Amino acid sequence: MKKLAISLVLLLAMVSTVFAADNSVESAKMNKTIITGKVIDPSTNETLAGASVMVNGKKVFTDFDGKFEIENQKDNKYEVTVSMISYQTKTLVLSSQNNQQLIIDLKR
Repeated sequence: MKKLAISLVLLLAMVSTVFAADNSVESAKMNKTIITGKVIDPSTNETLAGASVMVNGKKVFTDFDGKFEIENQKDNKYEVTVSMISYQTKTLVLSSQNNQQLIIDLKR
């Protein structure tokens, strides 16, 4: 009987640990926002593959279709800097919104 009681206590402790870890992961996700977008050349309206997109110090590169996705801490404002060789660097300061979709044009 004593072994059964100890086993139940250990089982409850393990289950509560799993739920606590799951809640902390969900909480961390709620404090993040995903910024997606596309970088284009406005003179040709073509997408720019390989452009550098930096959001508050995190850097990604656009894919073949000029698209990017970056996860960022949920802040009131954040800075997006986009650059590519032979194009002018562009910096935007934006308000934080969940799942914001951007279209950024880089000029030569």
